[in-house]
Amino acid sequence: MFCSINSSRANIRQSPSRIPVVVVVVVVVVVVVVVHVEVVVAVVVVVVVAAVVVVVVVVVVVVVEEVVVVVEEVALVVVVVVVVVVVEVVVVVVVVVVVVVEVVAVVVVIVVVVVVVVVVIAAANSSNSCNSSSSCSSCSRNNSSSTSNNNNSSSSNSSSSSSSSSSSSSSSSGNSTNSIWNSIVVVVVVIVVVVVVVVVVVVVIVVIVVVVVLVVIVFAGSIVKVVEVVAMAMQVTIVII
Repeated sequence: MFCSINSSRANIRQSPSRIPVVVVVVVVVVVVVVVHVEVVVAVVVVVVVAAVVVVVVVVVVVVVEEVVVVVEEVALVVVVVVVVVVVEVVVVVVVVVVVVVEVVAVVVVIVVVVVVVVVVIAAANSSNSCNSSSSCSSCSRNNSSSTSNNNNSSSSNSSSSSSSSSSSSSSSSGNSTNSIWNSIVVVVVVIVVVVVVVVVVVVVIVVIVVVVVLVVIVFAGSIVKVVEVVAMAMQVTIVII
């Protein structure tokens, strides 16, 4: 009787039901950090692309104006468009490679964390099961030795202690299995969410780059005119200085 009470108290104190909550919290923090990193990477890439496009266009126009005295308008527009398209394609390839590497690294880290957590849960539940069964077996031995004069009482105590021991061990193993499966399911869901977020970020970056390229192609003539004006103003400023 006392053994069953002690084993139930031990199960209450050492219940592994709180472990998946810790796993969920850790995984949520990881997902939030990954999402913020992806957003920051996307913003930085867009800013860098815009800056590179402007610098390349200005440099190309100034170099062409300096090297070639007479340049047709169509040829200059074609040069600007080609340079911008090439730069954008290179940037897209680099971004895709970086994001893929980042996704692989994040998935590897999450898998390693999950394996460690599952091993810890299994070890904790196994030790709890062994402790409860050993305490119950020692309790049953003490009960049987203390009640050796009364055969009926000792047999009833030993049967109740063995039943409580088997029930506690089965409950502990069931909790261990449920905890492990819950952790695995949570981690799989988180990995899927991370991959989906990364794919969406990559698609958004590619769409932004494509829009920039189309805008440059459509307004190439106007961009050339503006850059020519800026280049002339820079030359006049240099001459005045």
